[in-house]
Amino acid sequence: TIWPKVSILHTGTMRNWAGNQTLLPRGGQFFEPKNEEEVVELVRTAAKNARRLHMIGSGHSWSPVAAAAAGDGDLVSLDGMREVLAIDTKALLVTVEAGIKLHELMSYLSDKGFRLPITGSVTAQSIAGAMSTGTHGSSMIHGNLATLAQGIRIVDGLGGVRDICAQDPLFPAVSVSAGCLGIITQIILRIVPAFGLVEESFAVPWNDLLEQAVELASSAEFVKFWWMPGSPTVQVYRCSKTDDHAAVKRGSRIRALERWIDDNILFRAVLPITTRLTTLVPALIPGFNKLLSAFALKNSQKFGLPEQMLTTPMPIEHRETEYALHIDQTAEAMRRLRHIIESAQLRVDLIAEIRFVAADENLLSVDSGRPSVHIGAYTIYEPDADVFFAAFEEAMLELGGRPHLGKEATLGFAQLRDLLPRENVARFLAAAQELDPQGLFTNSWSALALGLGRPGAARLARL
Repeated sequence: TIWPKVSILHTGTMRNWAGNQTLLPRGGQFFEPKNEEEVVELVRTAAKNARRLHMIGSGHSWSPVAAAAAGDGDLVSLDGMREVLAIDTKALLVTVEAGIKLHELMSYLSDKGFRLPITGSVTAQSIAGAMSTGTHGSSMIHGNLATLAQGIRIVDGLGGVRDICAQDPLFPAVSVSAGCLGIITQIILRIVPAFGLVEESFAVPWNDLLEQAVELASSAEFVKFWWMPGSPTVQVYRCSKTDDHAAVKRGSRIRALERWIDDNILFRAVLPITTRLTTLVPALIPGFNKLLSAFALKNSQKFGLPEQMLTTPMPIEHRETEYALHIDQTAEAMRRLRHIIESAQLRVDLIAEIRFVAADENLLSVDSGRPSVHIGAYTIYEPDADVFFAAFEEAMLELGGRPHLGKEATLGFAQLRDLLPRENVARFLAAAQELDPQGLFTNSWSALALGLGRPGAARLARL
């Protein structure tokens, strides 16, 4: 189903998981096709009736990227298209319907003795939604999830079905498309033989971490940093593949128990209570941060499976913004993030997450053309959030940052065409003209970030 907390309100509107975006305005319709033929029919009917469509994944994005257009927009969910269609164990490829959730795909692959090379922190998302917004894990070896795609099948704005292989000139546009080019129905993905992981977690003093940041980022296949505001140290998480199968088997049982406790006790009971307390009494936030650091950010060595070690539990409702910068800017970006919080004495009650992503060639990818550090700024406490995020955006933009397509941003989306390589933007707009000449898949986000909207009546008449 759509992300568990996506809500359809009594007014007829529909909101995302975080509750900060209206995905389906009053008067819009919600469709859930069961197969590609129904998708084609939806697109052709929408074009005939001058309606706009937008594909929604799981409603996880904090940005309006998946929102239906106001006034004439409808939503299309692919939750009815979640099958694994084929697996080629020799070529190491799997073909799936676009609506399959990451955790469903990972479970299927595990049963067959395979894994995805990389995954993001959350696995309730659909594969098409995750790819379309540039969702990523943390590895200087691997790109974002879209780089796993080897082929994409899409229904374009005229209702035509196109198979786009990795060598097709349209492929870099379709791989990370923000839903602006059509409705993806099938994806061919790279897979790898099953593997286990060993994780080292250790604290590094702040100044030492800044000096070693780039070196640490490349010190293992999977590396990320967590910093709790107010803490003098940064927690480093470093995962490497291991052949110690017995340790992985033992560790996976322990990790499964830990995840159950996190999902059912920590995130459903403990954190909601402490969040309500700190909302009522903000002065408690620094103490809560110290307590959480002591409880959760510990030095350790753990073994387990990738779906346990590289992902996090279902998070408590919160707000997120995130910027991708050249990896050489890691230390300065972290320094500015800390300065924003401490100089203004902002009450920020969640970690900052620093992750790393290899460069790719996809046109709208914020990792295009450069190895990237992703600085994630998160908070539950609402009164300081807007000030925090505005200052954070300004600081990251000064360093050449690009906004994550699925996270909150204001200035970043308005400037996106100037932040991405000029050639990338030109090629993407050309792909949009070819695949969606009527602007069927445009919305408020595409208008702001890319200048894409419905063509005027005169131009429509010529199409």
